[in-house]
Amino acid sequence: MTKPTNLALWILQLLLAVIFAKAGAMKTCTPMIELATQMHWVYYTPEGAVRLLGYLEIMGAFGLIFPAATRVWSIVTPIAALCLAVLMGLAVIVHLVHDESSAIGIPLALAMIALVVAWGRFRIEPIQTRY
Repeated sequence: MTKPTNLALWILQLLLAVIFAKAGAMKTCTPMIELATQMHWVYYTPEGAVRLLGYLEIMGAFGLIFPAATRVWSIVTPIAALCLAVLMGLAVIVHLVHDESSAIGIPLALAMIALVVAWGRFRIEPIQTRY
């Protein structure tokens, strides 16, 4: 393991985990009326789907950190990063379909960072599993 690469991947994992945990908590706990004032796409999305996306983001945040930190089933970390990248890619598509091209910057950036983490943890600096 090279220390700078491993450290950079950990920083990216922590950054993504904080962002996705916060966004997921907001989608699962905030009333829909208030959420719709902050995120336009909530107007045309069923409440169950919004809540599900929130739970998926929270699970992805946990998947980025805990398997790698405990070195138990550490393969889950790059898989979680890949799943979050797919989720953000789908978010970009939804925004484009609804003519919200100004809203694609953040999900696109998050997808790129998640892909870097997935690639880094699959190929460059995989975390060795203890068990």
